[in-house]
Amino acid sequence: MDIERYQRQKMLGKGPMSVVWLAYDVQTQQQVALKIMTTVTTDDKRNQKASERFMREIKISQSLQHPNILPVIDQGYMEYNGHSVPYHVTPFMQDGSLADVIEQTPPWESWTLVQTADAISQAAESLEYLHTRNPHIVHEDVKPANFLVYAIGKPHRMYHLYLCDFGISRWQQPNMMASDVLGTLVFMAPEQTQGEVTPASDQYSLALMACLMLTGKLPIQGATNDELLYAHLNELPLVPSELNPARVRSEAVDDIFLRALDKEPSRRFPSITAFSHALEQAIATYAEAESNAKTQFLDPSGVSTLPLLNQQPVELVADNSVVNEALRIAIIPTDFVEHTVLDEPLPEKPQKKSVITPMARAIQRPLHMNDVARLTLPARPRYFEWSGNGNMLACVLYGHAPLYFTHNELLRGGQSGQSGQAGQVLHPIAITSATQAGNLSWSPDNRVLAIAIRNEIRFWDIASNVELPLVISVSGRSIDGMDWSRRGQLALWTESTILLYSLTPALLTGQQPPVPLRLSTNGGRSGGTGGIGILRWSPDGSQLLAGTSNGSIYCWDVPQDTFWQPLHAGQKVNSVAWSSDGSWFATALRNNEVVAWETRGRHQVTTWSNLSSMPRFLSISIEGRLVIASSEHTLLSGTLNELHPSATLPGQLLASWSPQDTELVALDELHENVLVVWQE
Repeated sequence: MDIERYQRQKMLGKGPMSVVWLAYDVQTQQQVALKIMTTVTTDDKRNQKASERFMREIKISQSLQHPNILPVIDQGYMEYNGHSVPYHVTPFMQDGSLADVIEQTPPWESWTLVQTADAISQAAESLEYLHTRNPHIVHEDVKPANFLVYAIGKPHRMYHLYLCDFGISRWQQPNMMASDVLGTLVFMAPEQTQGEVTPASDQYSLALMACLMLTGKLPIQGATNDELLYAHLNELPLVPSELNPARVRSEAVDDIFLRALDKEPSRRFPSITAFSHALEQAIATYAEAESNAKTQFLDPSGVSTLPLLNQQPVELVADNSVVNEALRIAIIPTDFVEHTVLDEPLPEKPQKKSVITPMARAIQRPLHMNDVARLTLPARPRYFEWSGNGNMLACVLYGHAPLYFTHNELLRGGQSGQSGQAGQVLHPIAITSATQAGNLSWSPDNRVLAIAIRNEIRFWDIASNVELPLVISVSGRSIDGMDWSRRGQLALWTESTILLYSLTPALLTGQQPPVPLRLSTNGGRSGGTGGIGILRWSPDGSQLLAGTSNGSIYCWDVPQDTFWQPLHAGQKVNSVAWSSDGSWFATALRNNEVVAWETRGRHQVTTWSNLSSMPRFLSISIEGRLVIASSEHTLLSGTLNELHPSATLPGQLLASWSPQDTELVALDELHENVLVVWQE
């Protein structure tokens, strides 16, 4: 290569394996994007793998010719930072990427449904071209940042899309299993997280991207990597009519997304264009039926012709963007944020800085409690729950069998049973498929744990440490919420139905479950992350509270066969909690609000707005003190007679008051697998 041909002008982005420069091509007198592999002086193995992946990207890109795929226009080796490394050159697309468009002019606000369907169809056409090569090519990182755009600004088409970044793409081989899990977790198919990829994996990713473009929200959500991974593997996706009913409310559209996002690849559409064509047709039908609805049209460029791709160049678009290729895992919030790909070990997560709001400034005093014990768990807990008598605590963990321990063991740091860390001893629940457990609940007599595993409930006898014969299977794909009442009724939420099973000790030792009572949520599904903390019996077991993903709250008086609806569709409900006497309950909403209702008069009594972060989990002490856990490193706390949370305590994600005294268990503010016991 003539080194002087590409004159580097400005660094556009840098990842752990390459850097992208805006460069001037002396021969063509055009700006181009110059992507150069970087090396690590002390890691030859890493450099070898990076070089193999970089050269594979070039080889795949050069084999492709499609109007919706960004071409490689030059490649070779060059000297960079004292090393001879490969490079390649692509056109520079000045309008940026689809991720930039989503951030600057959100399609769900600025585009017509037809324009959105067109963009999805273009993306599908480019991927179908990959999938029909011989051998097949799987992109493995389908997301908005990997589609560069050129503004068209016409009623039928807002942008022309160009698929790019084949850094982790591979030729498909029979029974191919990846040695590394690569991709962007928020857009990753369930099987891809397990190291298996097929063209159907790209379809799943495109369906996620399509839902985001239609509604502004992702159908699979999680506040952390663990939650997001669990959701991809186990949770039923939210559908557009739930996520943004004002934008699109169509059963046909919903059904198409449910099929494309099926956990089993063989049950998805036979091809990615079969998905896009079905969606395009359903959207066209819906748009025609809603022809009187308001539509918006933006002309971002005033032009209508495509650029010559051998004259315009790039790979990366915004001045401060980072090349989309990097880290092994990225923390994904519930709302959409672009992230780098999984490709390197996760660096230690920096402490999150709290966003100060007027509400946060009003919180000045720490809650007067003492840190009396700490217990290190083998994995981060998804959920933990006290037994009704407060003598035991059980935990569901990510990727590990559930555990329980007594209150005394908790205070001693887990010193009994099976050894944990540093001499700790924990009691594992060796139930069938234990590592897939997603939720649990205690029986009224505190002797049995009901464990939710996908669409089944299995039972574990604490006293004898054995699995009981009874298994309850539901017709849905998963159990989205559960709670066991003091009156012996086990409530299970599956899709839009809540099932009530009246269970006696004798039934638990048999194999035939009773016929359940059914409660309808009018299409509403569980709002919590994995159904955690979103379905709750009142302390006396007479009233059942449920919060849905579309913002509705239902409260049933089961003995009286009546119900009321404190809140209609609005913000997603993240958590609900009862006071110890059942006279009031609180709900955590996605819009950074906590709202409380009094049950006898059925009226709202408290609203805390503008919280410094989205509340994720609620718990109420026997003295009526409410604690709010979020992804920040501070718990908020207050009482009903206060205008806002008045106290703070270190902790994050989960917190639970003992049902018998003023003792709180929470996750350590810095270590997600450490439980901290707080006492007044």
